[in-house]
Amino acid sequence: MRRSPEFDLIAAIRERLGDPADSGVDVRIGIGDDAAVTVAADGSARAVTVDALVDGVGFRRAWCPPRAIGHKAAAAALSDLAAMGAEPTELYAWLGVPDDLDRDATLELCDGLAEVGARAGAALLGGDLTASGVLAVSVTAIGRAAAGERLVGRAGARVGDAVCVTGTLGAAAAGLVLLEHPELAAS
Repeated sequence: MRRSPEFDLIAAIRERLGDPADSGVDVRIGIGDDAAVTVAADGSARAVTVDALVDGVGFRRAWCPPRAIGHKAAAAALSDLAAMGAEPTELYAWLGVPDDLDRDATLELCDGLAEVGARAGAALLGGDLTASGVLAVSVTAIGRAAAGERLVGRAGARVGDAVCVTGTLGAAAAGLVLLEHPELAAS
């Protein structure tokens, strides 16, 4: 799915589901942002996000060991919390496991999820597991902000705000090119 149709589909889903205020939950940021944000009676906020990776779309098993797939899946969900300024607290994972992924590889993938979560301060607390035709991982990440702390959604950016980037821009794309064309690494 290309980026533009994805956002169009998200907008259609948001329109179909209606105003989240009608749910009785104090929703500050809803469908269409990096995470949904709700506020408790004590004023603290909770951010919840779900990210999924599927073999052949978000990663390729031929190139990625199971632990690295777990790392990537956890990092994708945790990055949504970071984008909003939420402190990560919990991770939950669903694994769609194909017949050719053995027990040890599945455990390695879970180790990768837990390692990245622990580095961010979020414990991997549970999830679900099912047989699948292709390896797929979905991670739910939950974060918080104390009363009085503001979580920022996509609409929170203003002209003049600082934009900070970590890592090297283009490194992931360059790595993908090298994996797709290993002969370039020798040159």
